[in-house]
Amino acid sequence: MAQDSPISQELHARGGPGARGEVVSVAWGVIRSVRPAQWVKNGFIFAPLFFAQKLSDSGRVVAASLAFAVFCAAASAVYLLNDIIDRDFDRHHPEKASRPIASGLVPVSVAAGLSLFLAVAALVGAFVLKVPLGLTVVFYLVLNVAYSLKLKEIVILDVFIVALGFVIRVFAGAIAIEVPASSWLLACTIFLALFLAVAMMSVRWLGATEPPASNPQKNPRRTTLRTRRFFLRAAAAALNPHIAPMIA
Repeated sequence: MAQDSPISQELHARGGPGARGEVVSVAWGVIRSVRPAQWVKNGFIFAPLFFAQKLSDSGRVVAASLAFAVFCAAASAVYLLNDIIDRDFDRHHPEKASRPIASGLVPVSVAAGLSLFLAVAALVGAFVLKVPLGLTVVFYLVLNVAYSLKLKEIVILDVFIVALGFVIRVFAGAIAIEVPASSWLLACTIFLALFLAVAMMSVRWLGATEPPASNPQKNPRRTTLRTRRFFLRAAAAALNPHIAPMIA
């Protein structure tokens, strides 16, 4: 007879008729925690495939798709780690308190184990595909671990790190299908990524009523003007990199 998974064993040990329902709840919490809706960001991996006009090359389409899967695993590993690190803060947040890890629905041990498994799977898969792709995933994971631990508290630097994540995806896509990433594609990606990153960060900064205790410099009033200028420059540069310096 096949043995139950560790999660099932732990929940069934609690007893009661609702144990099976708890297993389902934890499984759903795990799915929410890996944030599959955010995998759309990994679509940047397909940009080199599109702009190199290789969509009809089935071999390259498969290679890009495998790189996409690798980054989905790597990104989910980072999301889990971030939620583990932020769980105490999230418990006191009106919206984030319902996150599976913060609410206690998904045990930290389960989340940590899954995060490690996904990170290892992403690395192994990337190195099997191509060594340069594996090194790219290593850089992506190290950067995001540093971001989760400390760098996200530094104003503006956090924007560049989020934006860099999109650029890394484009590089990974180019490596996977063995085509060079053109300077035009990289320039547009960088500024489009800055535009998206500032848009996401501005919602967090300007929607907050109090600066984070760990970093009082993140006061919304101090960052509003800076954010608007940065947002406009990134938006303009995403359309035409040559006009960004013209925006004050």
